[in-house]
Amino acid sequence: MLSEILQWPTATHLDDVPSTTEIEHALRQTAFGKSPGIDGIPSEVLENGRPTLLDQLRKLFCVIWEQESVPRDFKDAHL
Repeated sequence: MLSEILQWPTATHLDDVPSTTEIEHALRQTAFGKSPGIDGIPSEVLENGRPTLLDQLRKLFCVIWEQESVPRDFKDAHL
């Protein structure tokens, strides 16, 4: 019975380090005109600084990815 269930291939691309394209896509989905979060960085700064920030964010995310440890500040949210 279980052998009849269609199996999807393993999504190995999820093991890859986040790409610049993925980071840029995430930045494009940021809502503008909203209050900044706990970091105090307005979304407009992320939008206007995109060319410079993309490389720096990718480096940061690569370190996080390789260490397999997300900084606590990334996990905290204040509502």
